[in-house]
Amino acid sequence: MCVQESQVYLSKTKGTARNGVVAYSGSIIMLAGAAPYGTAAAYVEQSGKVFDFSSTPTQTAQGGAVAVPVTASFTSTGGGSVRAGDLYQESDVFQGAYTSGKYKRGMWFFDYSAIKTALSGKTIQKVTFTCRRYATANGSASPQQPTFYLHNYTALPNAVPSFSGTAASGVAWDRGDTKTITLPNSFGEALKAGTAKGIAIAAPNNSSPYLKFYPTGAVLTITYV
Repeated sequence: MCVQESQVYLSKTKGTARNGVVAYSGSIIMLAGAAPYGTAAAYVEQSGKVFDFSSTPTQTAQGGAVAVPVTASFTSTGGGSVRAGDLYQESDVFQGAYTSGKYKRGMWFFDYSAIKTALSGKTIQKVTFTCRRYATANGSASPQQPTFYLHNYTALPNAVPSFSGTAASGVAWDRGDTKTITLPNSFGEALKAGTAKGIAIAAPNNSSPYLKFYPTGAVLTITYV
């Protein structure tokens, strides 16, 4: 609580209460990143002000509440790939072809029920994804950009998998790299709606680049209000 024309700056502060933050009697609270959360995330009264600087600065209305962004992270529970031609299933996440006609499509799996519960009734503000490429010789020797999609599977199918959505990463992974990309908010909306259950990769031309990623330890991070 901030009272009597005082000023407080909160950044990456977590906690829960009836009201996450309260600005009263001319006081000002400035928020950035994670913030305390409550039934009313922020409450102002008698000329108090709360500014949220997480994206475009916004201010609460007097006597009302402002939704403070919440960031939740979901770690992959596993993953794998299906190879076209013989439908061979692999436990690592591949995209592309190591030989003509035998391209691979990979996917990461998550605790989908936890994602759906967290996003129910929320508005998606940002989606990021972090994954690690193998340091071994599998795949292109130079840094390459994977292409990300959505999948709607809970396990590897006995068919070449179909994906939806498309997100060119714009980020190149060298062997051994762990990197993070920002995905379209539509990815989060699809996960919320139940039309997708996880993240996938595939070469746009079903051939190159040929890349191999770890199935576990990938992190899907979603910011919502």
